[in-house]
Amino acid sequence: MFQHKTITGPLPDQARALVLDDERFDRHRLGRLCSGLKTRFDVSNVASLAELVAILETDTFDLIFVDYGLPDGTGLDALELIRLSPRNCTAATILITGMGRDDIAIAAMDAGCSDYIPKETLTKIAFKRAVTNALNCSTKRLGLAAPAQDGVLRNFARECALDLKPMVSRMLRQIRDLRREDAGKPGGTAEELEASCNQIWEYLVALQEMEGHPVIWAAESKAAASAVGKPVKPPSPFRRHP
Repeated sequence: MFQHKTITGPLPDQARALVLDDERFDRHRLGRLCSGLKTRFDVSNVASLAELVAILETDTFDLIFVDYGLPDGTGLDALELIRLSPRNCTAATILITGMGRDDIAIAAMDAGCSDYIPKETLTKIAFKRAVTNALNCSTKRLGLAAPAQDGVLRNFARECALDLKPMVSRMLRQIRDLRREDAGKPGGTAEELEASCNQIWEYLVALQEMEGHPVIWAAESKAAASAVGKPVKPPSPFRRHP
């Protein structure tokens, strides 16, 4: 038999909840149960996966109640959509079903569901326990995910800088020929391109310095690298290479 995990912790003062259920009676029932908790819930309702997709794109929720039996899919399909939603991937989820089946409960938990309640056992006590577990699980998961997400962003920024700086260096060298054509023409195409490349270069340098990594220099700018504390300049587009 499926065993519920109990995670204690305070409930937030207010939260946004979404009820996904095709039965109006059940939607109202869950709304009434929400109003009986100390948390002040702002509750929205949808009746199908199609409506769920639409609201996930525009709104952000702290807690989502998911009915298993839906007209255009199952609650497991809904859980997958929620986890794929940039706005709601960290929302707490509770699966509500009229079928007390352990296989559904296990599949729901494997899909990231915070808790599971059969409709025949949906009492005030069971509801409060499930909501408390779900919201606290979501808070814990969000706290654990934040460092990992930060690490991904840091690695992404570092790799972008390493990949793009050689490209910018080549672009600056290629501007040399265009600059000759624009000689004597203030505000020419080459001058504008060079200004844009310089802005990109400064951005890439700032990324690397922010990460605490030594700035990676192109071969032609090694001499400038020794000037510690001086502003970082990109390689000159006018230097000829052997």
